[in-house]
Amino acid sequence: MSRYRTSVGLNPQPPSRKPGSSSFTHIIFIVKALATLLFLSLALAAQTIDPPVVKKQVEPQYPDDLKFYITDHPEVKLTVDERGEPFAVESPIKIPDNVVKALRQARFEPAHEGKRSVAVTILLAMPIRRPLSETGGLTRAWANPKEIAEAQTIAKGLNDEGDAAILQKIGQNPIDVQSRLVALRYWNLHDSSDNEAARLKQLRWFAENSPRYEFLATPGASPRWEEKGSEDYEALRRLWSGKLAENPDQVILDNATNFLRMTDPAVAETALLKAAKTTDHAMNLLGDLYAFAGMGATAVDPFLEKPSDRSAQLASTPFAAQAREKLLKTDDLRLLFSALQTVSGAGDAAFCTALLERAKQFYSQATANCEATATKKPTGPVRMGGNVVAPIRTKSANPDFPPEAKSRGIYGTVKLQAMIGKDGKPHDIELLSGPFIFYDSARATVAKWEFHPGTLNGEPVDILSTMEVNFAR
Repeated sequence: MSRYRTSVGLNPQPPSRKPGSSSFTHIIFIVKALATLLFLSLALAAQTIDPPVVKKQVEPQYPDDLKFYITDHPEVKLTVDERGEPFAVESPIKIPDNVVKALRQARFEPAHEGKRSVAVTILLAMPIRRPLSETGGLTRAWANPKEIAEAQTIAKGLNDEGDAAILQKIGQNPIDVQSRLVALRYWNLHDSSDNEAARLKQLRWFAENSPRYEFLATPGASPRWEEKGSEDYEALRRLWSGKLAENPDQVILDNATNFLRMTDPAVAETALLKAAKTTDHAMNLLGDLYAFAGMGATAVDPFLEKPSDRSAQLASTPFAAQAREKLLKTDDLRLLFSALQTVSGAGDAAFCTALLERAKQFYSQATANCEATATKKPTGPVRMGGNVVAPIRTKSANPDFPPEAKSRGIYGTVKLQAMIGKDGKPHDIELLSGPFIFYDSARATVAKWEFHPGTLNGEPVDILSTMEVNFAR
């Protein structure tokens, strides 16, 4: 937290932009187009603030040989202090070091409230180029908050009697969310037709009472193909189809398409194509959707996000054929590589090989696991959840507190994302949020940490992890 915590918040809508654009000129346009009517967090009446105006912008430096890449367009919150200098950033996705450096060098004419310069937070659409070597991050992702992780641990220790006791608790207290999560995880671990029906009923409860709930984006919330037509399935289909027709945000897109992608792919496709005009994330989900359709997937592993069952009949439908054709002819690298990540390790050797050959036309070093049988081993970095055991830090280092921050009375927290490798060391350390003044120290500190590697089913794996470095008084 810093002394700029009470800065004004701006939430203008960014202008339309062309997919793939990579110029920082968007920043100038957006900042100049900001509405001047703002609201102070502690004020009861609106006051007019003159927003900051860019005086200096710096383009990120990319390697000269970076010819093929994915461009992300995250909307980041940038705090500009009363001196017109970038103070802090908060991003929905990680920001690479070269973009952080460019953003830190920007300079603004400060925002003014009357004649007084004030700190403000503005919303920017910031393009970030990602080399095709980093396309493993294009797959579906989901949160694993503490309550879901705890439910997984409890479910592993249950037997049928314990499951019955959990159901009794739910009957006595219908809003007992933790017990419902434990039941869902238990049924994920113990597959049967009765458990599948019970699982669908619990998913219906969550979707009807809290459609934005995190668990609904996980593979454990995906239905089986054969559940179509049941009362609970049809109620959920109507609910999610309605949500997708209402200009959904990213959370609803994740949750709804996670449910509909195998059983009602055309409905999910329509919503994703519409959303793809304004958000990169929709193309990631569309690649996943087409990949599942092309494989004829009828069920998904509730922990590994790979098809656990496939149907030759489903793979021969017109939608599946069109999905394969679109992927094998597309020039959209985000769509292609997200699909390749989904197919990799899923056991459809022919489809995987064809996608890999297409990907190699753009990136000769593209790789995928195209074995003829599905593998339980991940083909890239995994996220926390399911049977993943988190890395344990074995070596720490304390951050150096920048003298300028100390003299200015600034303190706060920097949040970073990194891949904890099988070697126990952090790799690809990138910024998520925090004051810029602490960024260099935080990044250098995390680079010194060492871990006992995380595991999946007892085997060491590369794990994506979020870490915080605190700079306290």
